[in-house]
Amino acid sequence: MREEGATIIEVVVAALIAALALGAVFAALSVAVLDARLKTEQAYAARYLRSAQAAVQASPYISCSPCQAPYSLAGVPNPAGWSAPTETVENYQPSTGGFSAQAPDSGLQEIYLAVTSPDARVHETVEVLKAAPDS
Repeated sequence: MREEGATIIEVVVAALIAALALGAVFAALSVAVLDARLKTEQAYAARYLRSAQAAVQASPYISCSPCQAPYSLAGVPNPAGWSAPTETVENYQPSTGGFSAQAPDSGLQEIYLAVTSPDARVHETVEVLKAAPDS
């Protein structure tokens, strides 16, 4: 005759099912937190690049060939732990219809601005075209 109540095997199986369910919940929460952190870093990068882009656009055209980061980004505030944006300038080459860092200044520049998050999980870039005032 069987008494009322659960056997030890039933209790162990129930505990195992509960542990698996809790593990799945914690894994989902972990993924959500990591995704939120990634989205936050992407937002920081986008805002940071918009500030750098505005600084370049507000600067007067600087003729250079080859160009070594001629535009000052000193006024662009860095988010904590982020390095300054990198700046690459290429001049337009009418003969090829493209841009090159070694081309002579033709009055049109393509400026690449890039930032990388402190943990290097986020890398964002933006391109800015800048024309000489007499072009």
